[in-house]
Amino acid sequence: MMIYLYDALWILILVVFGFIFHRTLSVESVGRLLITYIPILLSWYFGIYATNLHKEKFSFLRIVLVASFASAMGIVIRSHILQKTVTPLFVEVMSLITIIFALTFRGILMLIK
Repeated sequence: MMIYLYDALWILILVVFGFIFHRTLSVESVGRLLITYIPILLSWYFGIYATNLHKEKFSFLRIVLVASFASAMGIVIRSHILQKTVTPLFVEVMSLITIIFALTFRGILMLIK
């Protein structure tokens, strides 16, 4: 159960980091933050169940695959909700940053336990 909360926390940090980086974090942006956070989180949970990643703390290949899937799927869902188009570069950059965050935070989890 703890791994789910841990994953939810680092994904929230990832999304907040993106909003801070783009200088769009404010009280008014909470709705957009949630519209970004929830689809990525749900896609991550779907991915970890599909690859059995929820049963182990660290598997490099599975983390990369699930992070790529979760970020791309989350962005697609977000774009449908916001009714905005997304550039392919945004998907690639978001996937790369999600992979880096996932590997980093899952690596920290592996070292802690």
